[in-house]
Amino acid sequence: MSNWQDWLAEQRAKSQMSATVVPLSEAQPWGLQDGGARFGRPDGGFFNLVGVHVVAQREVREWNQPLLQEVGEGAVVLFQSLFDLGYFLVAARQEPGNTTKPGHVLLGPPLQASWSNLQQAHGGKRPPRAELLDGKEIEWVRLTMDGGRFIGKENRYAVVRVSPHTFELADNEMWLKRDELDEALREGEVNEHLALVLLLAVL
Repeated sequence: MSNWQDWLAEQRAKSQMSATVVPLSEAQPWGLQDGGARFGRPDGGFFNLVGVHVVAQREVREWNQPLLQEVGEGAVVLFQSLFDLGYFLVAARQEPGNTTKPGHVLLGPPLQASWSNLQQAHGGKRPPRAELLDGKEIEWVRLTMDGGRFIGKENRYAVVRVSPHTFELADNEMWLKRDELDEALREGEVNEHLALVLLLAVL
């Protein structure tokens, strides 16, 4: 098996994602909604950009700024090997905002989804690896996201132990040792969700 750096390079080489900054007027179907109160989709789904007036005892007394308002909570799960607690399942995740990384790819948790999608609130398919939660008691930890960028945003995080022999790895998944994950973290190759959920693995 290749080391994690070679595997990550292979995943990035296969990525065909591109992201180009365009004027907001061209980001269809996004646009000003509700009389200009928010910038988002007409149906209000996914996330919105809203303006906030802040009054506080900080560097300045008050100011206006935009904040992201995401719809619903997120669910982030890192899977730990049941037979060797030093191994964790990670995924190579493409996100359009990862512009400093080749192929827009960073290491992340295998399960990273909205709570609504995890609960199949809209009748769609389950997110990848949601099946590994079936029949398990999950200890969720709620974390509030960066209040300087998000308004009222919380995610649920968990570390769940699973048997590696009960499922096959997807092409974008790999088992990594804890010291390899620590190395990837120091080298800036993990996304923020993986960095946060790793904290739970040592609690």
